[in-house]
Amino acid sequence: MSEDNSTFDGTELYQLSSKVLNTNFTYEFDAQPSVSISLFKNGAYATAGSNNIIIREDYSNEENIAGIGLSLGVNGVVAIAHAPNYYYVLLSYQADLSDKHRYKFTIRNNIPELYIDGILVATGIAPLSPITTLYTRTYIGWGSYGGYSGYANNFVLYNSAR
Repeated sequence: MSEDNSTFDGTELYQLSSKVLNTNFTYEFDAQPSVSISLFKNGAYATAGSNNIIIREDYSNEENIAGIGLSLGVNGVVAIAHAPNYYYVLLSYQADLSDKHRYKFTIRNNIPELYIDGILVATGIAPLSPITTLYTRTYIGWGSYGGYSGYANNFVLYNSAR
């Protein structure tokens, strides 16, 4: 993306790839969020509160499968899995993230990991029953419970955990 279209206002939605990835994949990107989010503990149901979804938590109708997304705020990060009656936090991290950073969001054997500026800062939990598999449809910038506001650019998507 050019620098001219790297500022999101909560309404943009971009697709990085048409391929659905599951179980093991990695996003890398630069970001500087402009709003705070609600921080939930791992395993919490997260429909209430404020989200700033940078990676879409795509809704799955498939049995035992949930989309996984990332809400990024100036006060932290939560990774949320989404399926019917299922909107659970699988990774939570609280920190001052008001500056621009390089993020790496990895799903390794269905467990989320978060790296900031090359350092592993949080490892989440496996999906709660009945979900066994996490996937992404590779959308960025907007989610079911709140679109992303802030700077974001230089996205790279890998079909493996890196």
